[in-house]
Amino acid sequence: MARKLLAGLAVLVLVGACDSKADEPDLEEERTNYLILLLESTGRTNSAAACQTAQTTALSCAGNAGLTAVYIASVQSSFGVSVSSPQGASEICAALSGAAFFAGMSNGAKVCYFDCTNSFWQTGQNQGSCTGGAYVTYASGATTTITNCFTACLSRSTFFPF
Repeated sequence: MARKLLAGLAVLVLVGACDSKADEPDLEEERTNYLILLLESTGRTNSAAACQTAQTTALSCAGNAGLTAVYIASVQSSFGVSVSSPQGASEICAALSGAAFFAGMSNGAKVCYFDCTNSFWQTGQNQGSCTGGAYVTYASGATTTITNCFTACLSRSTFFPF
C-alpha cells in the first residue's frame, strides 16, 4: 500500500512538474504579436498597397515603351482576369484580388509576390528594357526573375502570421 501511495505521489509530482509552463508567459504568442505590430507599422501586411506599387511601376514601364495595352493584355492572360476601365493600377489590383493564383496565399505571401513584381519592372525601367519581349515573357509565366525572387522571399519569410 505504501508503494502505491508513493507511486501515486510520484506521478502527481511529475505531472505537476511538467505543467510548469502554465505559470510562464507564452513567449511564442508575444513574439507573434510583436511581429504583427512590427510588420503593420512598416506596411508589410498590406498586400493591396504592395499590389498598387507594383502595378504603378509596371504601368510606368509599359507607358514609357508605349506598351500599356500589351501589359494589360499580359495581366489578363497570365492571371485569367478581366481588368475594367480605365485600366490603371487600382483596376488591375481589383482584378488580381479575384485571381485563383492568389486565392490560397496569405497577405505576407502576396506582399512577397508584389514586391518581386515591382522589382522586376523597376529593373526594367532602370535598364531601359521595358520592351514587348518583357511582356511576352511575363505573360507566358517565364519570368524566372519574379519566380526566383518570390521563392527566396517565401523561404526567408516562412512565418506569415497575417
